[in-house]
Amino acid sequence: LNESNQDDDEEKKTATRSGQLRLHMIDRYSSSSSSSLSSILLDEKKDNNDKVREKAICFGKESHVLRMKEEGILDGKWYQRGALPFSVEQQQQCELPVYAAACSSGYMRLYGLQKQYSSTDNTKDWNLVPLASSSDSLQDETESNDNALCLSLDWNHSIPPSSSTTHEIVSSYSDGTIKTHEIRINETTTEIHETNSWMAHSMFHQPSEVWTTCFATNAHHTSPNNLILSGGDDCTMKLWDVRSTTSPMSKIGCDENESGGVTSISYHPNLEYVFASGSYDEIVRLWDIRYLSSFSSGNKKKKQPLASVNVGGGVWRLKWHPSKDNVLL
Repeated sequence: LNESNQDDDEEKKTATRSGQLRLHMIDRYSSSSSSSLSSILLDEKKDNNDKVREKAICFGKESHVLRMKEEGILDGKWYQRGALPFSVEQQQQCELPVYAAACSSGYMRLYGLQKQYSSTDNTKDWNLVPLASSSDSLQDETESNDNALCLSLDWNHSIPPSSSTTHEIVSSYSDGTIKTHEIRINETTTEIHETNSWMAHSMFHQPSEVWTTCFATNAHHTSPNNLILSGGDDCTMKLWDVRSTTSPMSKIGCDENESGGVTSISYHPNLEYVFASGSYDEIVRLWDIRYLSSFSSGNKKKKQPLASVNVGGGVWRLKWHPSKDNVLL
């Protein structure tokens, strides 16, 4: 083969990333009787019939599959405080549940959950419709974040849906950076604007992956909040004040509890000061954020977790139950 043919073959072998976003609906037990789901589940324990067990509650088949073009989805979060007003395909503004996705291309993308007619059987099915992308502000979508992957994101749930047309998202990247964004909802458009960016994690003077980040707030925290938590491959967890990101307010490293890369942080949806962290070291830790503030930086005893448990494997995702305060997935 000549050189030109070899080059053509190499191009054909170039690997591309093609991800999917799958929407699943949970099918619950439907019956004309007044039996509650809890009583149904109790009855199932007495019955060994698998068919009866399956009828109670099951993880439904995907109702919609969104195929991504040359990018994978590495994280995603619903805005949990209710539907937000959006204009979809130049239609009249309507309120939609919103999902934010962190993509391997370095972009963030927003999707709305909407019922749309199916042309095949003339029924309405739940679909994910594109609303906005952080790439929309770029002249050329090939201008990615210097090829950095968008690894995680989180909504600021202290902002209620009815109080503002501007909402906030924080995101973390494989090049060691953290960014904050404003989601600006207008009558006809939705835009994602970057408001802040800083180098957050490094190791051996090189950028380190920021595996996870979240706002240190929830829907029940009514006062303005400027605190962000982050965890990186440098085996540290950091607390930031977005008004001054030159250095973190507090840092916990290998010598103070975190003995592996911090891969997941989840702030409690109801309790004001509580959050959980997970790491390479296979341990889930429960924290009180008041013990991480700068005034206690000289006292390592103050930086001890409230509790910890070894789960037998690296912890990549943590999710609190929305209503049961003592349940963590």
